[in-house]
Amino acid sequence: MNIIKIIKENNEWLNGTVDYIKGDPGAILDAEERLDSGITKVTTIEELFRNIQNYDGIFKYKNFYFANSWKYGCFVYIEMNGEITETYFEHISINNIEKFKQFIAKLEDAYNKSKDLKEMKQNYFKWGEQ
Repeated sequence: MNIIKIIKENNEWLNGTVDYIKGDPGAILDAEERLDSGITKVTTIEELFRNIQNYDGIFKYKNFYFANSWKYGCFVYIEMNGEITETYFEHISINNIEKFKQFIAKLEDAYNKSKDLKEMKQNYFKWGEQ
């Protein structure tokens, strides 16, 4: 399954469901239009940070997808062995580049120590305990 389909089916903040329930009749169509605009691939942490700070959209850095909304924050999804997390892996709102670099380091460390998404989740959430 691709990331856009996963978000449309599972993320009620980004797919417009939350706003629709709150009374915005066009929210789902608006969200679908935004999601269908595609994925922006970035190659540096600085470029990713800048995009998250300035734009709504889906940004891919290595095997990590950052589905960003100014209204609802940034939802992080992971792709490993051709599989993408069905729900968001982490929800972030970071306004400092150094903290963002620490977050990416934590993600990359857990990713590199893992053979699948289940193991990555375990490695990620015990990262600070080592």
